[in-house]
Amino acid sequence: QEDLFHSETTKKLRKPKAWKHSQPLTRAQLRQMRDEFWDTAPHYGGQK
Repeated sequence: QEDLFHSETTKKLRKPKAWKHSQPLTRAQLRQMRDEFWDTAPHYGGQK
């Protein structure tokens, strides 16, 4: 996975509101959610 994601998005990036989750996540849960997000992103027009 290349690091060009950062260079391209930091140009015009508005700071999102703090993301709250109902319960504290473990690092493993967070990684799973992130993987899930990247797996589904292309279906919604996102790019990996």
